[in-house]
Amino acid sequence: MILLKPVFIIAIVTVAMIGVMVPSVFAETDDDCSSGFYSDLCKESEYVIWDKNKPLVWNDFQGIPGSSCEDPEEATSEFTACTYSQIDWRVWWEKSNNTPCEYKITKLNVVASIDKNKTWVDLDDTKIRYDDLLKHEQGHFDIRQINAQEFKVGYEGKTFACPSGVYDSDEIFNEIDNHWIEIFEKGNAMQVAYDIETDHHEDREAQAEWDEKIISLLSTDEYVKETSIPFWVKNNAGWWADGTIDDDSFVQGIQFLVKENILKIPSTTQGTSSGNEVPSWVKNNAGWWADGTIDDLTFLSGIEYLVNEGIIVAN
Repeated sequence: MILLKPVFIIAIVTVAMIGVMVPSVFAETDDDCSSGFYSDLCKESEYVIWDKNKPLVWNDFQGIPGSSCEDPEEATSEFTACTYSQIDWRVWWEKSNNTPCEYKITKLNVVASIDKNKTWVDLDDTKIRYDDLLKHEQGHFDIRQINAQEFKVGYEGKTFACPSGVYDSDEIFNEIDNHWIEIFEKGNAMQVAYDIETDHHEDREAQAEWDEKIISLLSTDEYVKETSIPFWVKNNAGWWADGTIDDDSFVQGIQFLVKENILKIPSTTQGTSSGNEVPSWVKNNAGWWADGTIDDLTFLSGIEYLVNEGIIVAN
């Protein structure tokens, strides 16, 4: 069992180097672990930062056995173990000189960790195989890291249209935060599915299948490319559909996504075109996709048409 806890640190850095900080495992100078700040001391004494070369050990589970996984102050848990995890992040961005208004996320630090004092195991329960249980709990922690890498790979180094067409730091932060919340909620669903499908590690065959899946997702960036089209892409599609950005801006954005393999376009014979005029039905599709009326595949079929007609040059 794992508790999913969306704790953040956000350092907003614009051209003017404006900074905002919220307590979390990130910190440079504060050694008071109880405040929630990270330091080398805190890392060893109270936090475990995800590291592919340092799997969890039972000594990391230092909380009170039987504590509720929802609230560690309560003793109502029905589970044998609970992994209390969090993801913390810092983001830096800068305003571009492009028109319409854009900003670029220049750096995104994302860290998955567990709080040792809220993570626990009941080692007096002799009915379980402890090695199997520990591996199951590691799986929960690994899924947390999958969420972290999806956020980082999906957004670091990318350029986005300003949310309302003008540069506003608060709006930009809220948009980035919304991107993260979407990933976090998807991660929650994955954690629940992991427990249900493995029956909390009791179903050995299902556990083995999940072990392979988790290793695969941790080893590559395909999780981002195959299953997650960044939320900002839908924003751009919506703005293009309502006329906020022009055809050329939309085409340039999609061309970037195709080249970066974020949008996977099936192999086609690319045509030629004398200009970037996009058919109105494609714009309609973009608007419907942005508001959730049609799914990703339907929208991609329109993009494939643009590639076939040479309106978007994918190579």
